[in-house]
Amino acid sequence: MNVLYGVEYVVMKINLTKKQFETLLKLVYLGDWLANANRVGQNGDERIKEFDELEEYLFSFAKEAGLERFIEFDKEFHGFFPTLELENAMWRYIEEHDEETFWDELFERLSERDFFRKYPEAEVARMEMKERFEREEPFRERWDKELRDYGIERVGVKDIDIPTECLKIENTGADSGDEVIVGSPAGSKNGKFRHFAVLSWGGATKIGVEKERRIQKAVRAIADASKYTVELEELEFGKNYALLSVLISPDVASGEVLDDIIIAANGAEPFLRFHYLITNARRPTVADIKEYLQSFSEK
Repeated sequence: MNVLYGVEYVVMKINLTKKQFETLLKLVYLGDWLANANRVGQNGDERIKEFDELEEYLFSFAKEAGLERFIEFDKEFHGFFPTLELENAMWRYIEEHDEETFWDELFERLSERDFFRKYPEAEVARMEMKERFEREEPFRERWDKELRDYGIERVGVKDIDIPTECLKIENTGADSGDEVIVGSPAGSKNGKFRHFAVLSWGGATKIGVEKERRIQKAVRAIADASKYTVELEELEFGKNYALLSVLISPDVASGEVLDDIIIAANGAEPFLRFHYLITNARRPTVADIKEYLQSFSEK
């Protein structure tokens, strides 16, 4: 054990073949993606730094190992990032993981929901493990059959009123004295309306980390600009789109915000379509996004 600047460290030498190091890079990429892909990187949702740092350190040896087709150095961000070739190669594993996780979570949550609807928590707490398992089983069997036979075709929301969160805005015009009430079905926060926006690009593959970071940088720059009252809530990437959840002040045109984000992200090398889907009604479903993207292939 060695100590440097108060930090303990171990000096190790591990011999790897080129193929083994390539596999290690892929494993590290997948591991960091699982831990950090859903993190915005700000407002209490920071990325896990130690994972990013280890990934960066290992990526820095890629060129020396003759694997520069998988890792590239970005001068603008002063760091090593996976190339599009590596991301596309790994995307199938991510999709397989997401697919299995979705069905497992849906099954577990619906079964548990219905179980607790019938049995109060206090009663469940008194159950022996065997008794609880036996009483849960009918709900699990029901949802197992439902999801195997029909998938999500018959899963939906019935007889529900969508609440509209309203904001009160003072009328400062010539006939002031009355109050204007405005609302947003998707809700509001900090005096701003929630909007969901889909940005897209051509092709059916991911755009790579460098362009993803350009979008992130553009969104944050617009949010920080004094010109707007905008907050970024979420930003996630699909194969050929980016889905944003942003809070926008009611006195700011949402279209103008999106226009400026696209212009800033495109820079001198445009890749985003100057077209977008935006709504303050509800979060777009996968089907909504697919239908929107399909409109481009039909033109």
